[in-house]
Amino acid sequence: MKFLTVFPDFERFHLYKDVGQVNFFAAQQLSSQACVLAYDPKLSAPPELDISFIKIKSIFKRVPHIKLDLNIVLFLFFNAKKFKYLNLYHPTFASQIYTIIYKTMYRNGKVYIKLDLDLEDAKKNRGIPDKGIIGWIKKTVFKKFKTLLDVVSVESKEAYELLRSRNSYAKEKLILIPNGVSSSELERNNPPVLYDEKENVIITIARIGTEVKNNQLMLSALSKCDLKNWKYIFIGPIEDDFQNDIIAFQKEHPNLANNVEFLGSKNRTEVIKMYKTAKVFTLSSRKEGFPLVYAEAAFFGCHIITTAVSGSIDITDNGRLGSITPINNSDLFAEAIQNVINNDIEIIQFNEIRKYAITHFTWESIIPKLAKKLSNG
Repeated sequence: MKFLTVFPDFERFHLYKDVGQVNFFAAQQLSSQACVLAYDPKLSAPPELDISFIKIKSIFKRVPHIKLDLNIVLFLFFNAKKFKYLNLYHPTFASQIYTIIYKTMYRNGKVYIKLDLDLEDAKKNRGIPDKGIIGWIKKTVFKKFKTLLDVVSVESKEAYELLRSRNSYAKEKLILIPNGVSSSELERNNPPVLYDEKENVIITIARIGTEVKNNQLMLSALSKCDLKNWKYIFIGPIEDDFQNDIIAFQKEHPNLANNVEFLGSKNRTEVIKMYKTAKVFTLSSRKEGFPLVYAEAAFFGCHIITTAVSGSIDITDNGRLGSITPINNSDLFAEAIQNVINNDIEIIQFNEIRKYAITHFTWESIIPKLAKKLSNG
């Protein structure tokens, strides 16, 4: 048996994100071979990840990943029966057509779609707005798609309850599968994280300066804080436009020059070192699905300060193990930062965060639920 994930833009860094990890762990649980369908002909996985890559043949012109790709349609038409399980991301029109093609060619195959759903977008989306023939086609395809799906997962409890209340998908097919990390991978390559290694460091990890990440809010919040002997470190590639914000911040707040750092891009080993060092992780986003950095930060025992995006309630256990502030409110974000600086993070909280993350947000604990659903569904 084979488990196929269709992800045409797969790159090497996806191996340790949900795309690669769900593929590997689900296949392992289902006694299947993990396979990924992608365009890059040079893809390969390390020995510990037994993933095979299948190159998409470019018979037709390649299109953006959210568009219907005729090359993928052809592949599924001729190869569907080689794969017991088909895994897709996002309920796009393209994913709907791929599902219909696959199920038409292989009735006994199982389709699993991971929604990767942003809660705010889900609240706004009330259905297919198109009218006329296009709207009729989309609605007809979506209706057929829903009947053919075997399992559909959503990442956060709030989004799960929203979809259930709307009857967006059959309740017996919808499950809650949060994003996570591989404890075996992290523990194999790194010594266990210890509370004594933690320093007075607050980090954020992202593409710094993008519209979604809203790092301007962080700068505004920092300008209102007394950081004392704490450091606040931005990690990740910095957008060109955000460089002006950094220069203005440093000019206006020279007193924070030794407390606020911008490290730029770091490799995975360096990022993990920062997780192990930091006591606090922050996220100021305007919107998210369920960011993988949540699970990584919690696994390394970081108190999480975050805006109220998808997954914030889940990762902090409704604020018990972190702080949730309204989106776009720099005053309350600053207050949350100041609170941890003034009161520190005690070892008991560090241990609680670690225990909670290992129980709820590692692939080893998450994927068996998915595999069971696919086996029985």
